[in-house]
Amino acid sequence: MTGSIERLVQKNAFSPSSIFSYSPGGRVYARADCIAAADGRVGYAYHALKQACFAYEAGGLLLVQ
Repeated sequence: MTGSIERLVQKNAFSPSSIFSYSPGGRVYARADCIAAADGRVGYAYHALKQACFAYEAGGLLLVQ
């Protein structure tokens, strides 16, 4: 996938996205907050990674940069 989520939203301005609960318009900062929230795409993955790193089984975790 090329481009950012924001560019895709701007390109399809008249098609509200399910990523943002089909909310039309809005500000770029509101959309960024939505994605970074604990239940957003980035926030959920971040919290899951934190949980894995500090879990009891963290010694078996392999992180690749």
